Amino acid sequence: MYSRLFVKTLFILVLACVALLVFRFPVFVRADEEPVPIVLYDSSKQTTLDSKRKNLEEKQQGTDGKAPSNVVFMDDEIDPTNSDEEDFSLSDEEDFSLNPDSPDDAESGPSNANEVQSADDVAPDSALTNVDTVDVLIDMRHAYDFSDYPLSVDDRYYHRVYSFHRAFESLRARGVRVEKYDSKEPITSETLARCKTLFINLPSGDKEPFLVSEIIAIRDFVESGGSLFLITDHTNCYFHQSRLTPLFHELDIKPQHYGVCDKEQSLGSSGFGWIYIDKFDEHPITRGLRHIAFQTGGGVDPRFAVAWSGPNSWQDAPIMPIYGEADLAYYGNFSLDSNESAGSSGVVLAKELKKGKIVVVADQNIFSPFFLHYLDVFRLWNNIFAWTLDRPDLADVSQYVQTVKQGRLLVCWEELMHDASRFGDPDPNGYYHIFTTLCRYYNIFCVAHNDPAITPDAIVLLHGGKTYSPEGLDYAYKQLLAGKPLIVIDPSDDVLDDESSELSILVKKLVNEAGVGFSVSSPIDNTSGKNYVERFELTNDGTITLVRCRNSYDNNSIPKPESRLLFTQMEDIKVLLNVIDAALKPKEVSGNQDKTSKVETETAEQ
Repeated sequence: MYSRLFVKTLFILVLACVALLVFRFPVFVRADEEPVPIVLYDSSKQTTLDSKRKNLEEKQQGTDGKAPSNVVFMDDEIDPTNSDEEDFSLSDEEDFSLNPDSPDDAESGPSNANEVQSADDVAPDSALTNVDTVDVLIDMRHAYDFSDYPLSVDDRYYHRVYSFHRAFESLRARGVRVEKYDSKEPITSETLARCKTLFINLPSGDKEPFLVSEIIAIRDFVESGGSLFLITDHTNCYFHQSRLTPLFHELDIKPQHYGVCDKEQSLGSSGFGWIYIDKFDEHPITRGLRHIAFQTGGGVDPRFAVAWSGPNSWQDAPIMPIYGEADLAYYGNFSLDSNESAGSSGVVLAKELKKGKIVVVADQNIFSPFFLHYLDVFRLWNNIFAWTLDRPDLADVSQYVQTVKQGRLLVCWEELMHDASRFGDPDPNGYYHIFTTLCRYYNIFCVAHNDPAITPDAIVLLHGGKTYSPEGLDYAYKQLLAGKPLIVIDPSDDVLDDESSELSILVKKLVNEAGVGFSVSSPIDNTSGKNYVERFELTNDGTITLVRCRNSYDNNSIPKPESRLLFTQMEDIKVLLNVIDAALKPKEVSGNQDKTSKVETETAEQ
């Protein structure tokens, strides 16, 4: 009995060993068969280790058999906001963009207002393996870059919607070659020898630090005639000042660890971090500037500053616990404390270091698609590259406007006088959110003075009440006299009946001094809470359109650019987009409409 049991046990062990060999080492194939490649986890893409290894070998070898430059590009960027969440968006319903469907509407412009035709009409990004030099090299080793992403209707990821895509595309459209450095290898003198300007956008604590060899390479690059353009921000947010301090030391620049606040020159109605700046030293990068604006920016070394905050501003110290155990933005308290310095602070730096040039702008959001065309920010951007690249033509404003216009132009008037409502105001009663929404659809400039280089096809005002400067009134009068459409957002119910309101004064001046006829529309009952539009026709083909919605178009009612729209908000925005679309149509298209028309739009229930 025991012998039989032994034989059975031995037989089972032999079978187990055979099975183990078969399943543990599945490499037994015929000589004429290829081993089955091991498939990675993403079976939908069928990416294999073999193909990945082959691509890596090709990249290391280079297309011409030579070792390629270490200047390479990201093929794809991971979407940090990947979500299956459903939400309402304007594109889910109708296309209210200015995308022409026929040749007659060709002047209306593109659906994406930030798409700029490049010089050679090809994708701007490519590897530098076969290129001797580029004009601008974007450093992605030490800082993030989202300039590949144009502003779209639906994107709500913060860093993408505030990217520099529009700014860099405007440069490419005028022949500036822009490439990226995206490599784990340190920047070397050989790398920098292939560019004219190195651009670094707010170094981040989670990116690579500047090695000693990189600091020396950058310093030598500048001293020998290269240019460095740095973006910094308030305090030490994202630890950018900590990252930059060793480099700044070699460049003889003192880092600044504060935010700049200003109560008198604040864009906000309650906060003091969003400020406008109107004090400039004479310098090539400040030429033609009257106003620029910061969205809670910081300071620069005052020894080399060329732009300054107002005389009543102050240096707001950061709230930073030990070990940085706080929000990485490290804001201050936005109040002037006894330990903080008051008075003008430098906010833009320009200096020469031997043969080279250095520019530092202390706000990351200033060149976003929302603020690039706000006040004179675009002039600062163009002036910087005109100086660092020795390209004076880049500072030509008329050439720039024609490059980026791509259709008909909408101009918002920004009133900087005290207590005025503003498109650049981020506080609850401001209109920054609706302004950023319009930036997704139209080519927009927001101006605070009459700029001859910017000729609007329609203009937009807020309220039309009693908070406009003489310059603002004169600007609106000249545009109406020229037959341009005027759109007034959130006007008061009696804005034309009140003889002291700016809009009423404008109409009287047109009628009495210029002899322009004015067709008065009948009053509208707003007690039902409906969205409605009231339009008045002028005999010189100009129009005045009053736009109201059930609540308001202020920041209380419209979400910020990184937040999703509710259904009712979407419906309110559609009303305004329809009005602007009609105003921007060429005269021969809209001229057949009935005079003194009144459009009343019912809103769908949520």
